[in-house]
Amino acid sequence: MDIEIKDKVIITPPQIATEIYMIISNLILFESVTVRVLFFKFEDKCRFQIDEQTVIMAGEDYLRWGTDDNYLENYVFEKLQIDKK
Repeated sequence: MDIEIKDKVIITPPQIATEIYMIISNLILFESVTVRVLFFKFEDKCRFQIDEQTVIMAGEDYLRWGTDDNYLENYVFEKLQIDKK
């Protein structure tokens, strides 16, 4: 899912991401989910991936997720200190 975000500085090398794409890359039922987060910047009408980070949600947090994708999105945003635009 593509999500616009407020500018976030990506450290190496310093760049600003303006969009992320979240991918569920691993799911262990009733235990955990691994989410890959791809960071993008736009330049001359082209989208470039500038970073990738992983977030693992497990235990009680995983059980609270249920079927609420907003919970997962908010969890990832909080862990990676991202703000929606």
